Amino acid sequence: MTLAALRLAVLCVAALGAASCSINHRSGDFACQVQADCSTGRSCVDGFCVAPLVDGGIAGSSDAAGGASNPDASPPSPDAAPACPAQCTSCDPTALTCTIDCQADPAACAQQITCPPGWNCDVECTTAQSCRNGVACDGATACKINCAGAQSCDAVTCSGGACNVQCTGRASCSAVTCGAGTCEVACTASDSCAAVDCGAGACSIGCTGNRSCNDVACHDACACDVACQANAGGCQSVTCTAAACDARSHSCSSDADPVCNTCP
Repeated sequence: MTLAALRLAVLCVAALGAASCSINHRSGDFACQVQADCSTGRSCVDGFCVAPLVDGGIAGSSDAAGGASNPDASPPSPDAAPACPAQCTSCDPTALTCTIDCQADPAACAQQITCPPGWNCDVECTTAQSCRNGVACDGATACKINCAGAQSCDAVTCSGGACNVQCTGRASCSAVTCGAGTCEVACTASDSCAAVDCGAGACSIGCTGNRSCNDVACHDACACDVACQANAGGCQSVTCTAAACDARSHSCSSDADPVCNTCP
């Protein structure tokens, strides 16, 4: 190798070394010894003027690193919505409302139907012989049960919250048992509501269907109103909360005497 070539090689190595050493050096514009050396909005930290934190990082850090922020980046996906309880054909998890529709899901109504505890349920027994294995609303906040199918709804129990049972299908609601909550039962179809047993809450039973409500027991209800249609052949056995609460046509009234309505 000639002396000229050797000198040229040494110069090239020196130039490359100087360039590589300067790549990671911060600009002298941001060097500081005291706070006064920094521009407004920056702080002198470890010999450099540092920008304040923005959104958990140093302002402009993405640009300094050579990567600009991506305005089109998708935001983090929100948490998935809570799933409906298995027995609900549809629901609102926020409002805790559950719909059980036998027409939409016949298999769900071929077994005992149980309203999820703490939920407000709407049970639609609109097909023939649906809900025959029991409807349990014992732990529910409230239940509305529509027994529109012929021979639908057997062993309906509402021992918890408010309960509203509509017995519009022929021979529907063969047995309804109420609890401590308000209970309303409308027996408008023929041969509906063979037996209704009130609990300790306020109980209201309308027996307007032919041969409906053959056996009604108010027992310890704080108020019990049983309205039976005259000459309809129903209400063969009605037990009111007290003798003073009896009304004509085997009916009961909570307005007949002060002892007939002791609800808070």
